[in-house]
Amino acid sequence: MLEQIKLNLYYFFKTSWLTIVTFWAIYLGFIGLMAVIALSNKGGNITIIGFNVFPSLIFSFIFGIFFLKDTFPHVIKLGVDRYSYVLSLFSYIVLFTIIMTTISQISLFIIDKLITLFSLNNFQFTGIEMIGIDNIGTIDIILYEAFLYVFFFSFSLLLGSIFFRFGIKIGMTTLAIFPLLTAVQPLMEFIFELLEYVAIGHENYNEFAFLAPYAGIGILIWLIISKASVIDKTAK
Repeated sequence: MLEQIKLNLYYFFKTSWLTIVTFWAIYLGFIGLMAVIALSNKGGNITIIGFNVFPSLIFSFIFGIFFLKDTFPHVIKLGVDRYSYVLSLFSYIVLFTIIMTTISQISLFIIDKLITLFSLNNFQFTGIEMIGIDNIGTIDIILYEAFLYVFFFSFSLLLGSIFFRFGIKIGMTTLAIFPLLTAVQPLMEFIFELLEYVAIGHENYNEFAFLAPYAGIGILIWLIISKASVIDKTAK
């Protein structure tokens, strides 16, 4: 079992590392271009402000939707059982989160040093910084960013598994449910109350509250994949 998981992880990274590297290369190149523009307009009327986490979270979400489709049929056809695949998938979520959080933090550190070195007062790229909120340290912010990567990536894997197994009609119906929830005011109020427990800086925030959605997503992924065929139904 352990050896099979190792082989699965090797396959996962072999098929995905180039995509991750390409995203960060393009994104950091964009930031570099913005820094050059800011430097050339130093003292001028151009101020560039960016938020480092949003693009990488969007990438994680899109990447996750296609990840299962690109890996599941191939490893199953090679003789991997679904139980091992799901365990490998959960392990990959953790490793993916570590990689994305590490690159994000390193990039923020380098950007901060470049801003100081060139005195770029008109250029600012930040991570999850809770300005004006006390008792939130750097470690808390880094962990919170990691929590977000886990959620966005695992939730997109869940959506990808729904599309893969049930097809585009049920997949689109599932997606349509979320905006429809906004029409039910009592339900939306209840959801917003729950979000208080996963909103860093809020008085009700509790990092252990993330365990509930993680567990729910994990169970749903297992239930869907355990009976999934290797045939991609999104083409139907």
